[in-house]
Amino acid sequence: MINTTPHVAWLLVPFAIFLGYKLRVSRAYRFQNRGEELLKNQIINSLSSPSWHLLNNITLKTVNGTTQIDHILVSRYGVFVIETKHYSGWLFGGATSKEWTQVIYGTKHRFQKSNISKDLM
Repeated sequence: MINTTPHVAWLLVPFAIFLGYKLRVSRAYRFQNRGEELLKNQIINSLSSPSWHLLNNITLKTVNGTTQIDHILVSRYGVFVIETKHYSGWLFGGATSKEWTQVIYGTKHRFQKSNISKDLM
């Protein structure tokens, strides 16, 4: 009699890898959008006046394609464009810096700073 158990186990490895990848991607997407949702709820709860209008997840055409804006707050005081980031750890960088540095668990990661005004020009 031939034991097929090891062969069946090897067939499950690609499935387990695929499942782990899908769960991780799904979790990262939910985590990213959670920051936007939290800020949207905070704005709605804080600014209940009818003179404030909140627009969320707006996609605009640009010269280079499209750009997505998380929140646009319109009022008699002006138009406020809000980009939401839900990062962990310490962030280092300034308004004029091209790159920011994230330090989490003792590891540094550099990333390009989002620049909405550049995309809209």
